[in-house]
Amino acid sequence: MESSQDSVLKAVDAVEEKTNYAVDVIGNSSIGNYIPLEVKYLSLYEMTEYSMFFTILEIIPVYLMAHADGKSTFTHIMGTIFIIIAMLSIGLSLAAFYTKMFELYKYVVIMSMTKVLIASIIVIFLNLSDWYIVILALIYALKIVGFEGLFLYYLAILFRRSQSDEYDDRGEKIKIEERAMEEV
Repeated sequence: MESSQDSVLKAVDAVEEKTNYAVDVIGNSSIGNYIPLEVKYLSLYEMTEYSMFFTILEIIPVYLMAHADGKSTFTHIMGTIFIIIAMLSIGLSLAAFYTKMFELYKYVVIMSMTKVLIASIIVIFLNLSDWYIVILALIYALKIVGFEGLFLYYLAILFRRSQSDEYDDRGEKIKIEERAMEEV
């Protein structure tokens, strides 16, 4: 029993290492230069919060597609599995973000990727009819992947900044005067 638990913990730690490596690679790539970490009047904290809420709203259309009238039992089962995974993902994301529990990030990544995989399967395979419907389904699936990836990227950067001495809990750079006041 302990060996399986150890192997699961090792796998989770490996996911965290790969995620941190991917964040570094993306941050240093040409694509990373175009991903804004701050927008005028919007901090990284707020951008992370808004991207999290966009990912939460994405579950509604996928759920409705899977539970529409006339769908097969398998589709309803996939929709039910999706909604369970999505709710777990939402709970973990909210807990990690608002409580600043950095340890939950690796679980947020695993649940988010599982949610994206199931959502993509539902969206693409339920819409295999005409070619333009398939193209629209692929575009929508890519939008889901994009928003989820953006949320995970922002959350990783926010957690890194929160753990740094140069940034506060909201990911904003600490001014020299504020740092001097904290040291006194």
